[in-house]
Amino acid sequence: MLKYLLACWFVFALGFYSFAQQIEKTLKCSGAISDVCLGNDKIYVATENACVDIFSQKDYSLLRKITLPKLVDFFGDSIKPNVYSVNAFSGKILIVSQGTDGFSDVFLTDGNKKAKLIDSKTKHLTVKKAVFVDGGSVLMGMLSNEIGLFDIKKQKFDYLTQISPYAFSDFDLSDDKSKVYSSDESGIVHCLNVSDGKINPDFESVNVDNVYQIDFSSNIIVTAGKDRRLGVYEIISKNSFYLESDFLILSLGLSGDGKTVAFMSGENGQFSLLDIESRSILFNGKHGDSPLSAIMFFGENRLITANEQSMLTIWKLNK
Repeated sequence: MLKYLLACWFVFALGFYSFAQQIEKTLKCSGAISDVCLGNDKIYVATENACVDIFSQKDYSLLRKITLPKLVDFFGDSIKPNVYSVNAFSGKILIVSQGTDGFSDVFLTDGNKKAKLIDSKTKHLTVKKAVFVDGGSVLMGMLSNEIGLFDIKKQKFDYLTQISPYAFSDFDLSDDKSKVYSSDESGIVHCLNVSDGKINPDFESVNVDNVYQIDFSSNIIVTAGKDRRLGVYEIISKNSFYLESDFLILSLGLSGDGKTVAFMSGENGQFSLLDIESRSILFNGKHGDSPLSAIMFFGENRLITANEQSMLTIWKLNK
């Protein structure tokens, strides 16, 4: 009887593992992937090769490439700028990229029209991430750890709030876009009002070093730490905990229901899925042989992983 139970468990575990490894599609992108965004039935992929690749969510076909102009670096060489972040809203695309003299450019595209919201030659800002709050306003995070709400029509910031003296890492909006949760090299999770930039009390930190990425959904915050800690914050209960990994955690993604977090769990493409309620690992997967730069849930039963080898993979998950 014991042998039978063990055999059944092995077959179940093997089937679950194989199922967890099921790849639906692998996409070759224009360069090393720095950011991924979903919107308008499309997948937007920012690369370090001056390009944003746009794929269809339905059949994964390449719909369009947005190529940014070259710039002149400190040495006078003409180079292709890195794209730091991409975001989409109602047909509009927001692109943050490397600019002149170490500053940033922020582009807004609407159809075939492309305009600069922030020009590195005139506005010396180090924008690292920008997202739409709505069709008329954009939230931007600076390397200086200032977060600002930019009015597109007025072409100016409604406010610029200094969060802390530590370098900015990442931010994410609450589901209703009334709050923004940010992280920096201190490991602390900060919260401020999107409408007026007022800072709310910090969360009691579970990370003790730089937080590379932060994600929010359904009153859950998750953080990816240099200290090898995956941080989890439950806003309503005010409980928090962390899971320690064998390697620093560069990227993660939280499911829409806030129940599952996928995170980088090794330096050679390894990633894991954690059930937050039980605090147990659901499965371990692997994508390529380089660190993962982006992980995100895609609908209810898919996961996207991206790496520095220009490969984006869509995984099929059956719950």
